[in-house]
Amino acid sequence: QASLMLLQQAVDLHARVHDATESLADLLLRLKDAAARLGEFEVEHTAVEALLATTDEAAQPLLVCELLVRREHLRFSTARGFLRVEPMRRAAQLSRRWPGSWQHGFALAEVAHASLWADTPDAQDAVAAAVEAADGIDHPRVTAYAFAAAAMGAEFSEQPGGPALAARGVQGAAEARDWWGFVHASLWEANTTASNAEPAWAGVLRRRREQLTVLGGPHPYLAWLSINEADALVRSGDWRGATALLRVALGSDPGTSGDVHARLVAARLAVAQGRQHEAEDHLARADELSADTTAFLALQFDATRALVRTGAGDPRGAYSAAMTGLLSAGVPPTLCEWLCPLAARALADLVADAKEHGEDPGGHLQLVDDLVGRFPHVIPDGSMSNLVYRRQVDALDALYAAEVARARRDPDEVALWRRAAEALDNVHPWDAAYAAYRAGEAVLIRTGGTREEAATLLRRAATLATALGADPVLDDVTALAATARITLDTLEPAPDTAVGMLPGLTKREREILGHIVAGRTYGEIARTLYLSEKTVSSHVSNILRKTGSANRVDLARRAQHAQAHGSDR
Repeated sequence: QASLMLLQQAVDLHARVHDATESLADLLLRLKDAAARLGEFEVEHTAVEALLATTDEAAQPLLVCELLVRREHLRFSTARGFLRVEPMRRAAQLSRRWPGSWQHGFALAEVAHASLWADTPDAQDAVAAAVEAADGIDHPRVTAYAFAAAAMGAEFSEQPGGPALAARGVQGAAEARDWWGFVHASLWEANTTASNAEPAWAGVLRRRREQLTVLGGPHPYLAWLSINEADALVRSGDWRGATALLRVALGSDPGTSGDVHARLVAARLAVAQGRQHEAEDHLARADELSADTTAFLALQFDATRALVRTGAGDPRGAYSAAMTGLLSAGVPPTLCEWLCPLAARALADLVADAKEHGEDPGGHLQLVDDLVGRFPHVIPDGSMSNLVYRRQVDALDALYAAEVARARRDPDEVALWRRAAEALDNVHPWDAAYAAYRAGEAVLIRTGGTREEAATLLRRAATLATALGADPVLDDVTALAATARITLDTLEPAPDTAVGMLPGLTKREREILGHIVAGRTYGEIARTLYLSEKTVSSHVSNILRKTGSANRVDLARRAQHAQAHGSDR
């Protein structure tokens, strides 16, 4: 760090010194190399930009080639923008007269890398050209990037051999002490080994993180691996392990891109556990740090934004965020598997809101039809050849179908929620808790199930939500169970609370509704209000008719929804 500061000062003072022994270009090159060793992305980016502005392309084409490619890496690492194909192609064009140079092989590898993300028609041809060049050049840095691109190409084309290709890339990066290449190849080793919700995915990154520590890799690169490992742990439900890794990663500056990724992971965890303000703060900071969030396909901006808006009770915002990701150009963004279920959930919430306010839900239902017509199934992120990943995608597809059925009030809604809850169990724990709650709700409100089945589903949802600290789902489960007079073995009974009332009810009906939400029987209500049970039953029938509720469980849910939205009518 001290030498880096001295080099920065030397660069700043160079213009004031007459007859300096070192040229500005030499100082900038030394500054670039020192910053690269330390993972100081901003300093290195400044040096690279200055070199590109002052270097004669005709006189030093190989240096300009190297700088053009490295600038793309640094734009990513400083969250200025995602990898672009054209600068990589320009670099390859500049170096084409020196086909045996490492700079040319480096450029070809990154043409392949950027082309795969952009989903260009010639992307796989670019991968083949990069690997062929790497075999001929035999330079560790070229090996690192060419074989990472080969692993990426294998994953995108559902071909075997990805882990071995990526491991060869990691080996080359370690030999070259190219930390960016090391992390890049490690991530593709994990991606081609398992799905990112499997322990094996996080295990690959843990081993590579430990290797990077032994090699003396700088903190920003260790943080990059730690944050991705934490991301995987959140998905698998190990939120404590994820929290510990995030704290380590953010203990000192992880670089702008690392900071963005860490905040997106933290936002997802916070909203799932009911810390809405924290989630919104993390997402706002990630947005602030990134120049173009939609273009960052490797980061889960769209799904995270949809989740945060869902937690905020903003289904319109959630739908908009999910559709932004679904309609983005190029390879689908990270967490794209969740975008269809999130869009359908938002539309189902909008339909429910419209019906509860006596409005026509036809426009929202048309959007449901449009969504399913365009995306009949969820969008996978990568190869479907992995049987475990295929099971995960199928489970999210079941969740998608259940949300669509909820929006449409489909007669098969109960069966679809049962299927989703079963499919998600032991696959996606956060979604499994939510689906079990919805399945229990559907059994109680619709037809096609028993009270005992509803109790089993709600208890499963409560157990999962308690283990995950998923307070929003736990609150919904607790309220529904209390209304339905279902005991949740591990939970205290919900206390009596005042509820937001529905419009058009008399004072007595509003009073009785409060007792229904508290979960009291007709006999308990009658004794409390000095009425006969027959009178209470008559009042409840009138309330059901006025509110359009299917039964007392549905009625209680509507009243609680009104309270949550600040209604007291």
